[in-house]
Amino acid sequence: MKSYLIALMLVLVFPIVQAAHAAEVSLSGFGTVGYAVSDKEYDYQRFINDNGTLKRDTVIGVQADVKINEQFRITLQGKLSPSEKNDTDWVPDISWAFLSYRPSNDWLFRLGKLRVPMYLNSENVDVGVTHDMARLPAEMYLLSPINDMLGISVSKTWSPAIGEFMLESYWGKAPFYWRVYMRDDATMLGGMREGANFWPMDMESTGMVMTFQRNASVFRAGIHYAIAQMKDGSPLNERYTLQPVYIPTPAGLMRVGDAYQYDVPNLSHSIRNIVYVLGCDIDLGLDFRLLAEYGRRSIPDFDGAPDSQGGYVALLRKMGKWTPYISVSRLLSAEKVRNMFESINSYQIYGPADFLNATQHQLVDSINAYDQYTWAVGISYHLTPKQKIKAEGAQNRIRGMSALIDNPPGARISDADINIFSISYNFVF
Repeated sequence: MKSYLIALMLVLVFPIVQAAHAAEVSLSGFGTVGYAVSDKEYDYQRFINDNGTLKRDTVIGVQADVKINEQFRITLQGKLSPSEKNDTDWVPDISWAFLSYRPSNDWLFRLGKLRVPMYLNSENVDVGVTHDMARLPAEMYLLSPINDMLGISVSKTWSPAIGEFMLESYWGKAPFYWRVYMRDDATMLGGMREGANFWPMDMESTGMVMTFQRNASVFRAGIHYAIAQMKDGSPLNERYTLQPVYIPTPAGLMRVGDAYQYDVPNLSHSIRNIVYVLGCDIDLGLDFRLLAEYGRRSIPDFDGAPDSQGGYVALLRKMGKWTPYISVSRLLSAEKVRNMFESINSYQIYGPADFLNATQHQLVDSINAYDQYTWAVGISYHLTPKQKIKAEGAQNRIRGMSALIDNPPGARISDADINIFSISYNFVF
């Protein structure tokens, strides 16, 4: 992917060199310096714990827009943020690198590294000054493991009297790292190490999104289809089944019990994802706004994959330079995923095969299952049109399970509250 990106950059930069005398170049930057702290020792959303962290929300970025002529434009954006393939490093990354072609006011073609048009705030998810919530709800905004892709998009706009419609279709590919956190070490048994493990994967995605804007209100609906696979082509397990465990003895193999194991006849080399997304940003009048988004991620072939639905509703009111808000969000895995999780989580091996309990814990930990909701109350303060301070208090209620928790050794965490305070300084320049 890096070699493709370098080639893409050369292709995009070449027209700049050719047309440097006529090009209009504008530079801008953005950033969020965010601090978050919880009342729990374990990590939530990778970094948030009772020690506090700057890593969950902090990001710094720069953007260059090059207008070659009225039809062609080049956009480059880079950012510095925590790594997606480990929990320790900060890494620079090219978020956007694309060529735009607008033959007329109602058509737009883009080629290169683009943002996937998944959410209301997809385009500006890293630019905190453009929205008032201290943190966009994870129950919705972690629906997809990728935000950017290398591909193409085509947009068509209509402007009848009732408002503006825009239909966008896209196709692209992206590498990503799927993070799973293991509470036990099973390396001696052929499993993973304790702590965060990152699986390199690839995803190919296509979709179509319709957006309708009327005055200051926006409505959005999209459908997306994606296929993910391990980068090395290794198979993926569709479900786990209870199977006999045998150990060798002088008299031959002896059955010592049962354990959940890979269901070998149901191994697959790819995961199909079908995602439906709805969203709205409604001007209610009297300076009130209603924000709501809902996403349904369907994974029909797997019982242990993150087949889920999530969303949020938020009410905001602008009061001069202040914008207080309240929000509630929900994330719930499909029943088949929760049943698989509970079946393995409640199973205990006794006798000579009890050493395999560590592998059973790892099977549970690898299932991205969720049953949680969050209440949040926050406020933003507009220092200037280019600077904003935000603060939020949130209570995350974990009901049955949550893969957003880095579970310490022992039983899986359930029926727990995680209280989080967040504050951030957001800016553009």
